[in-house]
Amino acid sequence: MTDYTLPPSEAEVGIKLYLDHDKKDGDDERHIALPCLFKHRFQDFHVYEIPDGPASSGPLHLTELWTKDRVVQEIRDKREREDNLQNTLGPDYPITEQQLESINACLTEEDKDKLVAFLKTSRNDANAPKYCLLDGDTIQDKPGRTKVHQLIKTEFPSGMFITDTVDPCTDTNDRHQIRVWIKKDFTIGQKRARELAAAANSDEGNDKKRPRDGRHRKGRKPTGGGDKKQSSTKQDLPQARYDPWPKDQPDYLYFNMYKENRDTAEAVSSISRAMGKKNTKAFTVAGTKDRRGVTVQHVCMWRTYAEQVKRAMLSGQWDKFVRLSDFHYRPHKLSLGMLYGNRFYVALRGIKECPSEEGLTKAFNALSTKGFINYFGMQRFGTQLTRTYEIGQAMVARDWVRAVRLIMGETSILRSQQEDNEEGSSRGDMIDKARRAYLVDNDPEKSLKLMPRMMHIERKIITLLAKDPNGHLAALQQLPTPTLSLYVHSLQSFVWNHAVTHRLEAYGPTIVVGDIVLSNTRDDTGKGDNDDEQQGPATTTTASSSDDDTTEDEGGLKGAHSDDDDEGMTRTDNRKVVHITVDNISDYSIYDVVLPLPGSNTEYPENMQQWYKDFTSTALGLSLLDDFKSCTTSGGVFNLPGSYRNMLERAEDVEYEVIQPERALDRTLIPTDIDNITKRDYTAEKLTGDKDKAILEGTYSIAFKTTLKSGNNNNVDGGGRRLIIYVYCITSIMADSAAATANQTDEVNRDKFESGPLSLLTKACEENSQ
Repeated sequence: MTDYTLPPSEAEVGIKLYLDHDKKDGDDERHIALPCLFKHRFQDFHVYEIPDGPASSGPLHLTELWTKDRVVQEIRDKREREDNLQNTLGPDYPITEQQLESINACLTEEDKDKLVAFLKTSRNDANAPKYCLLDGDTIQDKPGRTKVHQLIKTEFPSGMFITDTVDPCTDTNDRHQIRVWIKKDFTIGQKRARELAAAANSDEGNDKKRPRDGRHRKGRKPTGGGDKKQSSTKQDLPQARYDPWPKDQPDYLYFNMYKENRDTAEAVSSISRAMGKKNTKAFTVAGTKDRRGVTVQHVCMWRTYAEQVKRAMLSGQWDKFVRLSDFHYRPHKLSLGMLYGNRFYVALRGIKECPSEEGLTKAFNALSTKGFINYFGMQRFGTQLTRTYEIGQAMVARDWVRAVRLIMGETSILRSQQEDNEEGSSRGDMIDKARRAYLVDNDPEKSLKLMPRMMHIERKIITLLAKDPNGHLAALQQLPTPTLSLYVHSLQSFVWNHAVTHRLEAYGPTIVVGDIVLSNTRDDTGKGDNDDEQQGPATTTTASSSDDDTTEDEGGLKGAHSDDDDEGMTRTDNRKVVHITVDNISDYSIYDVVLPLPGSNTEYPENMQQWYKDFTSTALGLSLLDDFKSCTTSGGVFNLPGSYRNMLERAEDVEYEVIQPERALDRTLIPTDIDNITKRDYTAEKLTGDKDKAILEGTYSIAFKTTLKSGNNNNVDGGGRRLIIYVYCITSIMADSAAATANQTDEVNRDKFESGPLSLLTKACEENSQ
């Protein structure tokens, strides 16, 4: 029976076995044990995303610091340049021969005279027109209008003019027209039009609405480290002016997002709030990154100007632990899995007795030669009392009421009730009171009033339930996609961990008839890295994604962009599942064997299919065929086609350095990008210089447990020598459809890579870092 007074244990989620690398027949030699502290500080864990594609120059980094003063100065300088250009208009404005030649080629004589007169009109004249209206015969077809738009854009300085088209709409206006605006006047005109439209459509009393950004609300403080100086800074800032999106400019804004002690969803949400957006669907990422760490990754937005994001940095809603840099535009959207991999830097602390150099080398080399069991780490299942896989279980079972109650913290309430019975006193915690108001008193309105604003997920749910007490499905549907994704994939990971434990206990770490592997052949092209002849005779079926039209999320949640919900899984798409027989078993090794994560399109190995059916039925109360097979539509909440994951993984290129003991356990051992930019001193004296190079594939925490034999029960005090391990982590996958689209013109003769889920959290680490 599950003990809800404690977070999930390794055994509960299926993590029960280790590979015994060094033990041989007749040999009692075992692994070197290195009791240590994982993630004692969030600065001990760094992740730097490596973009996909041949143009990638390595891991992403924060390359510059955008302070508030720098943002304001850039905006002012840009506005000053634009205004200076516009002030040159007037009788003395010089029109070059090239400009006249281009004008004559695109406009009628009448329209040419209108445009020249407009350019020669002084801006100091109060009666000067705000725009020039062109309606000649040359612009009555689309190609002609396109030439005029390009004329204004290419022949005159950038930022000076804006053009728009007025279609025929009345009896008095039966011709297409083009307006050539001075940029400043266009911005003011657009703003005035919006104000007039809003005033016409507003209800009585709308002027009493609360400000959207939350300023001046009683008892409301800015979030994310905002300070009082920002309001005065913004008052002096020039008004925003944004052109209609240029047709020749790529549609997607990319930037590097640096974050400290925030998960990806939190960081993106903070940017969204600062920009005044209602949701985060405008943002896409290639994968989620851990909360407890320092990470850098790409973020993508559709048709958003860099200045819009930079202006958000001045908001009181901006999170000071999130930094952005390297703004640029690309023609393709960033989608799930579109990354080459991740580079990791990890510090392990509290090692009292560091083994010899020979022992360390031997231990780390074993990861390359023997590998480790590719379990999903503990972070996938939640570090709190609520089991994320149980929420996923309720969602797959379409028990929306139970899913909502679990997200709202039903298991935490069970624990607090036990404590009340045992201690005779209430915890008096505001979050606990808010949860009780809904879960015990069935009063969502009271719960909403009590729930702290930092509890974004819970507040989203009870806000909807306060309006519709029976709207549990609707409450789930409006949650952030990465959050819903976490729940259902936690369930898949739970099943997979138990499956790999059973498979190794039943057959050992060797390939057997009945296993399955994935070929390198793609069914849609019939081509792969290896020919079928190399693979030998095989019985194959196709492992493909759902046929449903999931335009936003290949195999992810519907309705929004998926984050790294396939983290550590092999993206199959159209790769073939090969069933191992007596005829082809010699063509593969144990490191080729995969096990499925259950879903609507999953193929199961013959020697494990009955186990999957029995386990999902007895342990989860689900039908492998009915519940998982029908997850393509599931009430419009999620799409779960399933995937495959290698049972064992081998590592390469681990680099480590032993650092001299420092007096303070909390001394920074790995410099952040901000440290490097500001030249902050973090120096630590090295004791050894020898290095073993590494690429860790799969679940990082389990990889180190395989090496360190630490489990989840270490209780290690600080002190002794410190061990730093630098890790470059990638896992081989085939290119998914989104990545293939983004690189459709490139001849890339290599495998695609995707990072595995990393979890260095152990119980000992959590206890020692509180």
